Amino acid sequence: MAILGSASFDVTHISPNSIQLGGVNVAVRAPKISKLSYTLEDVNNDGFMDLSAVFSIPELVGAGVLTSATTSLVLTALYPGPIPVIEGTDSVRVVP
Repeated sequence: MAILGSASFDVTHISPNSIQLGGVNVAVRAPKISKLSYTLEDVNNDGFMDLSAVFSIPELVGAGVLTSATTSLVLTALYPGPIPVIEGTDSVRVVP
């Protein structure tokens, strides 16, 4: 999942440990040191930093968030400012 930055939205202020997809946390890249699997990079080449986060498919399935009937998922994260919780919804297509 990518959270796109803009001139008015600085993704570097997002707390990575607050990002959830359907209530499931960002995957852990290195379990022994609890390093979350995310990167800050300009994924859409618009000149603004974006935040890309990876989620574990088995965790999403295990939490009941991702099923054969799932058609959309909600991403939430904490962001300092007048709107402390950001939320985005997008459609998904589950391919068996």
